[in-house]
Amino acid sequence: METKKVRILVDMQIDGIAYKCNDVVNLDADKAKSLNKEGVVDISSAAVKYCVEEMGAEIIDHEKPQAEPAPPSPDPVDGDTAPAGPV
Repeated sequence: METKKVRILVDMQIDGIAYKCNDVVNLDADKAKSLNKEGVVDISSAAVKYCVEEMGAEIIDHEKPQAEPAPPSPDPVDGDTAPAGPV
C-alpha cells in the first residue's frame, strides 16, 4: 500500500481517530489525495517539512481500527427464531 505524509489543516477525525491541526500523518495515498481535494489536509512536501522541522511535529502512522466482528445470529435449530413470512 502506497502512503503519503500530510499536514492536517483542521481538527478532524479520520476513520474515527482524532487529529489536530498541524499534525503530520502518514496516510494511504488515495485517502490523502481525497482529503487534499476537500481542503482539510495539505499533501505538499513543503507543508509537511515545515511542520516537522519548524514546529517539531512527530510523524504519526495512521492505522485504521480493526472492525469488530458482528454478533452471532440466533440459531434457528434452538427454536429461538421463527421463520420469516408464510411457510
